[in-house]
Amino acid sequence: MKRIYTLLFFLGAFTAGLQVRAADAHVNISDFAYTPAQVTIMQGESVTWHWVTGVHPAQSDSNPAAWATFTLEVTNPTFSHAFNTPGTYPYHCQMHGVSMSGSIVVLASPTGTKEEQGRTSALNIYPNPAKDFLKISINQTAGANYEVRITNVIGKTLKTVSNAEIKVKAGNEIVLNVSDLPAGLYFVSLWNKDRIIETKRQIVFQ
Repeated sequence: MKRIYTLLFFLGAFTAGLQVRAADAHVNISDFAYTPAQVTIMQGESVTWHWVTGVHPAQSDSNPAAWATFTLEVTNPTFSHAFNTPGTYPYHCQMHGVSMSGSIVVLASPTGTKEEQGRTSALNIYPNPAKDFLKISINQTAGANYEVRITNVIGKTLKTVSNAEIKVKAGNEIVLNVSDLPAGLYFVSLWNKDRIIETKRQIVFQ
């Protein structure tokens, strides 16, 4: 009975997590730092930067640039940008250099067009929720450079499955120990070099 209540609690937390994810991410700019330095959003969501102190021209380090350089100061206190393509978008302050830098991690949306929804999933994970072990299977072309990353809700990578450990095609499973992860909501992403192929939400409970 206790386990059932625990599971219901985290299912509720999972739903709440989805609601939080639907809102824009926010970054404060003050002194010599972006806070938080890294944020994670879903494809199609936005990031809004808020001026607190100083003068900070924020330059995108992506190629091509994700945005034209913008400067936040007392007369121009906010800037928002929507990210429609999954990937990682680093940036820094032109005035203070790479010591004042940040990044935006954009995860592929778990839903898409009807055509996309009809396609075979590239990444399969179960059970969900998981307690001690997570089973991962990948349905992709053999020989490509794949990697699986598990991140928390603030975008920190906690576990990585290297290309050498991955066996593609249905029926080949990777068993990953998640018993050392705190209970909560996570994102499991399949990467091919610097491109996210697919992302799925995963609950871990203890």
